[in-house]
Amino acid sequence: MKRVLLGTFSILLFFVLSGCISVEVSETVMPQAQDNPEVVAAVTRLMDELTVTAQTTLDAEKTLAPLSKDKDAVFFFDSKPYTRGELTHFIGKIYGSLKIMSMKWDRKYVKVLGPDAGVWIAIGKGKSIAKTGESYEELLAETWIWQRIDGRWQVVHSHESVISLPNAEKRDKVEKALTQFTLELQNDTPTAENVYGSLEKFLARNPDILGSAYSMNPELGKKASFYLFRNGAKFEQRPTPTSYDYAAADWYAKSVKSGKAEWSEPYYDIDGAGIFMVTCSFPVYGKDKKLIGVITADLGL
Repeated sequence: MKRVLLGTFSILLFFVLSGCISVEVSETVMPQAQDNPEVVAAVTRLMDELTVTAQTTLDAEKTLAPLSKDKDAVFFFDSKPYTRGELTHFIGKIYGSLKIMSMKWDRKYVKVLGPDAGVWIAIGKGKSIAKTGESYEELLAETWIWQRIDGRWQVVHSHESVISLPNAEKRDKVEKALTQFTLELQNDTPTAENVYGSLEKFLARNPDILGSAYSMNPELGKKASFYLFRNGAKFEQRPTPTSYDYAAADWYAKSVKSGKAEWSEPYYDIDGAGIFMVTCSFPVYGKDKKLIGVITADLGL
């Protein structure tokens, strides 16, 4: 299963997006512009202020006040274009449904476009509690292009992408399903001959799970990993290449070390579903309490 960590993938994606966006800069871009610390400091400060305003006020008008009022300016949210007024109205409805909201940026970077322009690129996570009491956790990927016009910094373009992560209820449901599956595997030790049948039964009764793998403990003398995933209405098998050292992979090693369920960071599954996913890994022990393998469950985002 080939994975691309979301942070790395999104940073590369945003550089591509930024290169495709045409921004009219009032002065000539100099070769040394990328090293302009004044632009980096200004854009960083402005985005820090915008983030604080969003979290402390939940007021879309105040948060989005820096957006350009130019009638031709376009701002994107999950690939849908908005005018300044439309985006403010849309975000206002979201903020109005929330009680608390927080954002934490894991990676952020300012790319200088010129002496009066810079693009802020960031990956992070957002957490919120709705007025109804429901809680949400989301992955955030954002690009904001700032330009100083007539001495005032303003946002001339932005692109925000939000990917909902499994909430506590959904994670608990998956972990309970895996716990039940491990008990079944204890009574019917998986072999190369029967493992796909067991995986198919597991997926059939858990329609929210896109794919599942069983990887044998190589310390017991046999190295083999078996993956079954949904392909439309059918299930498709994908044996793991023998050259792949799955025992050294995080999804295997972490659950073996902790002895409990472990969740991966979001990633993009290139070879399989072609979507963003998270994986829950769970150790499997035999009746003698010795580790016999690790099972996984993939959830699409």
